[in-house]
Amino acid sequence: MDLVFIKEKILSSGYYETKENFLIPVDSNKDSINKVENFGIQWNLFKKTQFDSFTNQNLTESRLKKCSGWDLNKLKGKCLLEMGSGAGRFTEIFLKYGAIVVSVELSNAAYANYENNQNKNLLIIKDSLFNFKCDGITFDYVFCYGVSQHVQNPIEVYKTCVKHLKLKTGLISIDHYWKRLGEYIPCFLYYPKYLWRPITTKLNPRLLLLLIKIIYPIVLPFDILLKKIFPKLIYKIIKLIIPIPISNYFKEKGINQNYNNLLTWCIMDTFDQLGAQYDEPWTYKKLYRIASGLNLDSFEVKQETKNGNGLVLNGKAR
Repeated sequence: MDLVFIKEKILSSGYYETKENFLIPVDSNKDSINKVENFGIQWNLFKKTQFDSFTNQNLTESRLKKCSGWDLNKLKGKCLLEMGSGAGRFTEIFLKYGAIVVSVELSNAAYANYENNQNKNLLIIKDSLFNFKCDGITFDYVFCYGVSQHVQNPIEVYKTCVKHLKLKTGLISIDHYWKRLGEYIPCFLYYPKYLWRPITTKLNPRLLLLLIKIIYPIVLPFDILLKKIFPKLIYKIIKLIIPIPISNYFKEKGINQNYNNLLTWCIMDTFDQLGAQYDEPWTYKKLYRIASGLNLDSFEVKQETKNGNGLVLNGKAR
């Protein structure tokens, strides 16, 4: 099955209109698009920031290998469905290894991915994961990172991804934010962003980004100084006492330590933390329980925090 066949099959539904290898629903749901406006802003502003080809690091590829456990050399000629792409940092890796990629992204980040990764083996569909129409097509791989915690009903992400898997052989990898201290301890006690999100999510995303651009060039140098002076444990305690959410990658492996680059990553990921309309972390037990109810022949749930979102579900179709 090649991309031409997949594209024709999807277009036959009459649900999409096309421009080359970019499909848009004939009737777009503006309310749904507005809920992910922050991601469109984010990934069109930081189009290349996370790309391995731009950073000359292998942060994305190493995360993909470690979290999914996939042998990337086996992707060549295989059909892969990417549910949520952002600017396309993972799309780049899939194409590098020769996969035939259908990438579904609701926000305007789809345009960034299209610009970044134009390739004869890539079809981008600007649509919701839940509305995406591909009747009669299943995939060898289904991939969904950085998405499941950012929807109103995360369980539906897992069910939707699994239904697109090729029976018996299809492989899936989905990641999720980790609620580390159990169901009953509020996240804001150890993740400061949850203390501020009730306010920041009500702001216009463009205003929020502007405020972050003004405030964090002042905050970041002080936070870097704290990291320099204090041991890691003391630094974390100070951050709990002074609950200012900040993505500070000082001393983080795989991130260029030039200050301007650190500031770019700080603004990008702090905006990501504070701007997403939905943010629902899960405990390990909850993800395991959800996975047990999916139509999978086998699966594993593992914890990946050093270069990942916390929890990962990997499985094989039944």
